[in-house]
Amino acid sequence: MKIFFYKLFLTITILTTIFSCASIQEDIVLSSTAGEESRGDFLLVEQELVNMEGTFFLGKEKIEAAKADELIKKIDSMLGDVNLQSAMQAKLMAFQGRLCHITERLASAKVYHQQAANTYKGEIQSIILGIRLNPTKDESDLPVAKTDQAFLSLESAIQFYQKEDYSQAVAKFDEAFISLPDFYRTSYEPLRNNAWNLKEISSKTTSEAASILKQDSINVLQMIKFTQNTTDLLYKFTASKKLSDDSLVKLIASCGLLNATNPDGVQSTGIIRKDTTVTRILAARFLWNIYLGKTDLTEGKKNYVQIFSSAGFSPVKDLPLDCADFDAVLGCIENEIMELPDGINFFPEDKITGVEFNASLNKLK
Repeated sequence: MKIFFYKLFLTITILTTIFSCASIQEDIVLSSTAGEESRGDFLLVEQELVNMEGTFFLGKEKIEAAKADELIKKIDSMLGDVNLQSAMQAKLMAFQGRLCHITERLASAKVYHQQAANTYKGEIQSIILGIRLNPTKDESDLPVAKTDQAFLSLESAIQFYQKEDYSQAVAKFDEAFISLPDFYRTSYEPLRNNAWNLKEISSKTTSEAASILKQDSINVLQMIKFTQNTTDLLYKFTASKKLSDDSLVKLIASCGLLNATNPDGVQSTGIIRKDTTVTRILAARFLWNIYLGKTDLTEGKKNYVQIFSSAGFSPVKDLPLDCADFDAVLGCIENEIMELPDGINFFPEDKITGVEFNASLNKLK
């Protein structure tokens, strides 16, 4: 009997040890996969890719194929690790496909996507590549892990942005940023901020106005026509007359809206034509002249040059007292029509974007 109980005890002990080892082995596998996710070299690759994607979707700079290929080769060397888990292999292949996607090599991107899908089904980065290759496919009910939902939120934000549904894009970007690593916010924040600036575009916005709002710079003709078409601020000057482009610019100029407010000062803007690029200081001149005409300020208006000449200094670091548009800039700042971007400088010769001009214009309505 003692021998029987001893053998029974020994058997239970062995079985417990076997199952415990199996459990430990499973834990080790899970920990190994989790460890791969946080490896520094993997994170650096992901960060570099995400940075390029943020630039690509913003549409202001083309991604060089050579730069993408350099990262693809780096990923190839990482895939040579025989101990790499299949999920991570699929993730890296998807990254390679996305690098091909942003350099407009779609055939290669599809090959990488197929490889990733065959290696590990349901890997989130592979799913995202699939969405980008087939944006019309409905992926809203995809069975993804809760921890991966933020990636889908980011992808939704990008799609809303491309569809020009900017309010929805902003909401989805903010939702995604809560859970994603900080480098996602850094890379995609310019796109999110652009969506925020463009959110006023609606189905009622004319295609001409929408086009101007999206531009990094505008010319004098666009500035005048945008003001005429979106506000009634020029009605007292044009009476809504149908004028040719040249006649419209000539009329606005003859009304003094393009004249420096301190004609004795040093001019910061040369000859003004309809195709002249609008700088911040030229925008201030135009807006301030409209403001003065709108409020009918003739007597008693502040003479900023006189005030600060007496004080002996300019309150704006990069705006000299003898500037011909000193009053225009100070007037726009004091009345919150425009602002100092960094709180110190006005950056007078920087180009003004369509969105920035619209924001200032709205403060005059």
